[in-house]
Order: sequence, then C-alpha cells, then structure tokens
Amino acid sequence: MRELLDWIDRNDPRLNEREAVKLLRRVFEEQFEVVEGKLQPTQRRRPRSVQNPHDPDAHYADKGTKQWIGYKVHVGESVDPERAIKKKGEPAEHFITEILTTEAAQDEMAGLTETLKREQEHHGITPQAMYTDAGYVTEHTLTQAEQNGMELLGPTRPDPHKGAYNTDAFHVDIDKRQAVCPQGNLNTQCSRIKDNYMQTEYYRMEWGHQCDRCPVQKQCTRSKSGRRTLVVGLRHDLVEKRRKEMRAAGFAKTMHPRNGVEGTHSELVRGHGLRRTKYRGRSRVSLSHYLMGAACNVKRYLNLLAFQMRTAALSPA
Repeated sequence: MRELLDWIDRNDPRLNEREAVKLLRRVFEEQFEVVEGKLQPTQRRRPRSVQNPHDPDAHYADKGTKQWIGYKVHVGESVDPERAIKKKGEPAEHFITEILTTEAAQDEMAGLTETLKREQEHHGITPQAMYTDAGYVTEHTLTQAEQNGMELLGPTRPDPHKGAYNTDAFHVDIDKRQAVCPQGNLNTQCSRIKDNYMQTEYYRMEWGHQCDRCPVQKQCTRSKSGRRTLVVGLRHDLVEKRRKEMRAAGFAKTMHPRNGVEGTHSELVRGHGLRRTKYRGRSRVSLSHYLMGAACNVKRYLNLLAFQMRTAALSPA
C-alpha cells in the first residue's frame, strides 16, 4: 500500500482525486504508522476508522453489552399519554414520524437534536413533549428542551461514581454557585472552567482546608492533596431535579406511554429486518430504513381501518 501511494505521488498526483485512491490512503493511515523509518501497525485505531472498504460509512460501536459494525437508528413516533391502555387484539393508533440513520459512533444527544429538526422541516411537527430512554436525557438535552419550550420525559443516567460520596450526595445550588458536602460544609471556591478541546463548560467547586480535618476524608476523596473537588455542569440543577423526580413513587407510571416504542423497535426488527440491510453506504441504508418505516405505518393504518370496520359491523343499530 505504501509503495503504491508513493508511486502515485511521484508519477501521477492527479490520481489522488479518485475516490478509490482517497479510500486507500485513508485505510493506510488508519491501519499503519511509520516509527523511526519503519512501518508498523498503528497502536490505536480511530473511533470512526474504516471497518470494511466496501462500506466505509459502517463504523464500530460499543453500547455496553452490545457491539456492532454498521449504523445507529433513531425512531420517533406519535403517542397520546391520555389514551387508555390498549386491550389485547386492539390495533395501535400511533405512527412513526421519523427514522434517522446516523453513524454508529454518534451519540444520542446529536441524534435527538437531528430527529427533532427533521420532524419540523419535513412534517411541520413540533412536539410539546417527548418520551425517551436514559441515553437521550442529559444536561445538554434537558437544557435544549427547556429553551425550546418542550418537555423531555425520561430517566437520566445515574451518577457513574458509586458510593456514599458521589455527586448525588452533595446539595448543589447552581444559581448561588454553592454546594454543601455530606458533612454539612459549604464550598470555599467555585470556578467556571471552559474546556476548549472538548467544547464544554462546567463548574469546579472546592472545599480547601475544610477537608484537612474532615473525619470521612479517606472515603470522600482519593486525591493526593486529600481535598475534595466537585465538577458539575452549568445546568446541573436540571439533572438533579430529574433524579429527584425519578425517586418519586409515580415516576414509573408517568413513563408508561413510552413503552409503545419498544414494541415498535421489535416490530421493525422482526417484521421488516431493521438490523440487517442489503445496501452499502449510509444514504442507501437510510433510504431503506425510511421505506421500512413507511411499510410499518401502512400496515398499522390498514389494521386500524379493518378493526374499525369490524367494530362498526358488530355494533347494534
């Protein structure tokens, strides 16, 4: 590969404009590196590296217990939270409003933003509320929903740090830039940090010398200085509020309308082959997913019409 690319550079650089040569160079740079003049396999693969030259858009993804090479699909559908739970045999009255196919490595936050944008542009849909799973409920999406006047309903992920002294154990007041630790001590300093590399902003809170004489210092922090710091987002109050709501007794009941989308995922997979595709390239795969969604909607509409006709025929005159 290296000899071929060097030959192209020396003899006919115009070939570098060809898609096949661009792909060859990309695969070479992702798979190999030159160290002290010697060619060797690269030590670290890029997250969006080519897995198959026949389908460069298909990337590797890792989602907890699931790993795959391909794409990620976001499904949106209508729901009426006031409607009573369907009895067995009654057809669904909700329909798919958007199917978004993205890179496998793209996160849920970007997928949610793009799904809402497409629903507005393609169908003129601006939902008052949206039910989602934990992958879509973050500080960023909660803030975005608040700015757009939309209610984002769903659980947020728990604090990744386990133990009695994680973030949830601190009482944080974002407006006052204050936090009270589990021992009742108020922070002595709060700094607003802007990470230009990650393009994020957050608050860093410190307790300083108060930690030196704290009886639970060893359990609270592992820092060399022995002093605890707390890092929270600029709208940590929204995450904290949602976690309090999740602990309330009626939260699971308010999330019941979302259960229907799990059945939709199952229907798309079992009835329309959502997890397998006959096509290569994200544009073609995306079109095939749209056709699957359209077929699912047509089938639901015909089932609903048939049920209404049967019900009308059985009703007394």
